[in-house]
Amino acid sequence: MTHRDIKLENCLLDGRGNVKIADFGLAAVSTAGALLTVHCGSPSYAAPEIVGRRPYEGPPADVWSLGVVTYAMLCGHLPFQSRNGAGKEGAEWCVGEWWTGWFAHGRVCKLPAEPATAQGARS
Repeated sequence: MTHRDIKLENCLLDGRGNVKIADFGLAAVSTAGALLTVHCGSPSYAAPEIVGRRPYEGPPADVWSLGVVTYAMLCGHLPFQSRNGAGKEGAEWCVGEWWTGWFAHGRVCKLPAEPATAQGARS
């Protein structure tokens, strides 16, 4: 099962603080080694191959989205933001001040010219 729309808005906490994933409206059953071709989900959380409209493996794309969620939870902003705030397309720099609850830290990071793909993250 591939969720295909993992984002902060779809991560909920139960009464014990356990994370629950919601909204399986874009989910698909995926077979090992088979590529998906429907490009859906939220572009700010989507793996590069989905944004680039290339065939992709579902589980690695969901892992990419979980990485974006983790980054956003720790840093207080999405990792791929362009200077004009339009999202990941054309992103060059991300600059942010964030607070994690126990310390404050300023951060500036240069994004790579060619981002990795979710499929390439396994190698």
